[in-house]
Amino acid sequence: MSAIRGHHQLLMRGASGESDPYWSYVVALLHFDGPNPGTDSKSGVDWANADASLTTAQKKFGPSSLSLSGSYLDKGNSADFSMFQKAFTWEFWVRPTTSAAMVIADNRLVSGGDSTAFVLYIESGDLCWFSNIVHRGVGKKVTVGEWNHIAVSRGIGTSVNMSSRLRFYIDGVMVYDTIKNDGVLDAPRPFRIGTDIVKGAPFVGQIDEVRITRGAGRYPDEFTPPAAPYPDA
Repeated sequence: MSAIRGHHQLLMRGASGESDPYWSYVVALLHFDGPNPGTDSKSGVDWANADASLTTAQKKFGPSSLSLSGSYLDKGNSADFSMFQKAFTWEFWVRPTTSAAMVIADNRLVSGGDSTAFVLYIESGDLCWFSNIVHRGVGKKVTVGEWNHIAVSRGIGTSVNMSSRLRFYIDGVMVYDTIKNDGVLDAPRPFRIGTDIVKGAPFVGQIDEVRITRGAGRYPDEFTPPAAPYPDA
């Protein structure tokens, strides 16, 4: 247990202004500070923007956040977003303004079942995920009108196997864990923020500080949410 705690503290130091120990595994980092809504600090390549905008009225860190209401960002197919047999971590600060069904992120290739990917979404205020034609609620609600830190983490550090746990956190508290099998498909994948593949349940509200890490599970245990923007190195 002490080893896990020490590992956990190492992971969290990056949020206090120091360097990120897993920077080389980060495949997307969006602060939503401009100049464009889809500016990616890691790749340097803007995400495709479908009418998303920045707002200064609400933000978790920095001067602005991503404002969504039927709009979204789309990275397009990339090997960076294939999580097949990988440890990984998805992180978001989200501020929904309604409890209606809405998608935070989706990296499926096709609608319906896709056992190698999943959709992270909110339904009736509950944090939920969908994979391989199975919908699962984590049993905990996000707070409407407030900033919530959402994290999904698989594996411990760079270690992962078929029995590795997939853990879901709201504000650093683990709310669900399960085994996520990989299926058989390893292929370049899209990544959408604010909508799903059929664009049927758009996110309504604001999103800030999105970090996608492929190859490292940052959170094997509960943690204190970051108190500063994610580092850029």
